[in-house]
Formats: sequence, structure tokens, C-alpha cells
Amino acid sequence: MNGNIENPATHRIVAITLISVMFSVAFAAFPGGAAADISSVRTQQLLPVGGNTCTPLSAYDFAPYVYDKTLHSFAFTVSNSSYVALAGSVGGTSVPFYLMTRHGDAMGALRVHVDIPTTPVSEGLLLSVTLVSAQGGGQPVCMSTVSMMVSGTTGSAEGSVSVSTTAPISITSVTTEAPSVPNDATGSAEGSEESTGVTETIAKIEEEGRPTSVPEDEGVVKESTVLSIGSLQNKVVELCATGNRARVWIVLLAVYAVIAVIAVLAQFPASWAYSTGQRTATLLTPLILLLGFWYFAESCRPTLWAPIAAILVALAGLAGIYREYPQTKPYVEDIFNLMKEREPKVNSASPPSSVQATMITPPPLPKDSKGTPSNV
Repeated sequence: MNGNIENPATHRIVAITLISVMFSVAFAAFPGGAAADISSVRTQQLLPVGGNTCTPLSAYDFAPYVYDKTLHSFAFTVSNSSYVALAGSVGGTSVPFYLMTRHGDAMGALRVHVDIPTTPVSEGLLLSVTLVSAQGGGQPVCMSTVSMMVSGTTGSAEGSVSVSTTAPISITSVTTEAPSVPNDATGSAEGSEESTGVTETIAKIEEEGRPTSVPEDEGVVKESTVLSIGSLQNKVVELCATGNRARVWIVLLAVYAVIAVIAVLAQFPASWAYSTGQRTATLLTPLILLLGFWYFAESCRPTLWAPIAAILVALAGLAGIYREYPQTKPYVEDIFNLMKEREPKVNSASPPSSVQATMITPPPLPKDSKGTPSNV
């Protein structure tokens, strides 16, 4: 090739390499195969001690984000938006509350997203998140623990999620029989009994949220790697899950329209030969990626208007790229002529008419005997 950059074979190799890299990056953004399930949801009352008037919490729409057989984050929805996630665990590793975000909706549901250290997905990876609800105004303080299970599979992720809610469990305080005391000491005894139950409850919460030691040979990456390659993809998918899918697609289509304009109108120096095939690849590769993203990311799949708009942008770009080719030029001209014919025509001002107006003369007046007209 003698270093000639304008050799068509060189252009072909460069184009194939760029397309392969784009496809590799794009498919790495899609979550891998994993079987996900919500195993149990346990709701119990913290305060007041001794009773249980908390409504059992239901959890659904569990979505693990697995890339390269490692779990980067997960999300789920609960039926009560008053809950706040306080602590969690992935296998034997605790997850602090500042890695958990919450998004409420108008229906009163709550979407919880948890970013975790990248963890290899093995058979039966157990996840759990503890949430607390304190609405005030005489309402009880409730605690719920959502337990989930993720298993690595070779197929696609299961779409159905089964939710099993266990019976509410009340916290019982330890009481001992004491000898009778005077009436003035009864109130202090009851207060000490309630404080004992509250102390045991707080101790139990601290014990559940206490980090546990994990051996280094289990393959768990430390928290410094939370911002990994899949973080951006997780945020995009989670943004779609919160009801902003239309906004996401408007941004993606706007970026694709800019790419189409560059592919059609870009002019480079002669040494940077930008062939028609390369322009076509620049136009069609993002289209394939957008269609794949629309198909595989269920939470970002709106109605059919998004892929239809992307296909229309691609067709307009192809018409612009091949507008000067002898094989396609007649068809492109016919399309433009058809569009011009459908435009409303503006009537031009017509010249003044040369036809003279017809003069209407009144009938003659009657005459008297002398021949003089009379005004009768």
C-alpha cells in the first residue's frame, strides 16, 4: 500500500474496526443474563413496643444490573413511599445508606436504587435492604426488610417476579415477674419495662446494620470501584424507570440527528477521504444501537414513536448521502418534487381587466305635444 492513506482497503479496515468497537461498547451497556427474584418481605413494628399495627409492605419490579457476570447495582419498588432505606447487604458485605437513592411517584409507590461494590454473581447471591417508616402524628414506626436473590444464568433475565410476604412479626420485650411495689412506683416500673423493649429493638437494628468481615478471597471488589463502567448505563436505565423515558429518547434522537447531519454534510480535506460507504456506516451504526437499546432495555421502551423517528432520520440521511448517485437521483428528485407539489400555492396578483364596464342608459323621457321632454 506504500503508506497511501487513500487506499480503499485501508478505509474498509478502519471502518470495520470503528464499527466493531462501537458494537462492543454498546452491547457491554446491556445488562447480562441473571435470574432475579424477591424472596421475602418482612414488616414489623418498632414503636410503640408490644403491638403490631403496621401494614405489610409489598415489593415488586426487582431489577439487577449485571455486566460481565458482576452485579453493579439493583433496584426495586415498594408500595409505600414513606419508607426510607437505612441499611443493606450483598452476600456478607454491608451496604451503607448513602449508596441508596429513592424516587417516589404520584401513585404513592417508591423506587429504591442501590449502588454496590462490583460483586461476582454466583449461585444464590442474597441481597437485603432494611427500610424504616416514621410518619408521625400517632402513626407507628415500622421496619421492613426486603430480601432478594440473584443467580447467574446463561440465558436472558427472567421477566416475571414472584413476591412472597411473610406474616408480620411483632417484637416482644423481655419481662420478669417482680414483687409488688407501691402505687407511686408503678409508673416508673412500666416506664423501665418500655425502655427495656426499646433498648433491645435499637440493639437489634444496630446488630443488623453492623458491617461483617468478608475474606479477601471471595472476589468482592472494594467500594472504591463503585463508579465502574456500568454506572452510566445504570443511571440511564434507572432514569427511564422513574418515568422520564420520553425525555431520554428525545435527547438520544437529537444526538442521532446531529450525527446524521455530520454524515451527510461533513466536508474534510482530500487527504481524509470520507467515502460514501463510511458515511453510510456512520449513519446506520447508531441506528442499530438505538434499536438494540430500545429492544433490550425494557424500562426505556416507550411506544413505537421512538424507533419510527430514528428510522425516519436514517432514511432522510440516506437520501442526502445518495442524492447525487445516478441510480438514486431520479427517486430523490421525485420525492422532493412531490413535497413541493404538496406545498400550498400562493396566488399571484392578476393584472387589471381590459374589459370595459357596460354603461346602462336610462329610458327616454316622454314628450308633450310640442316635442319638449316633460318631467312627469
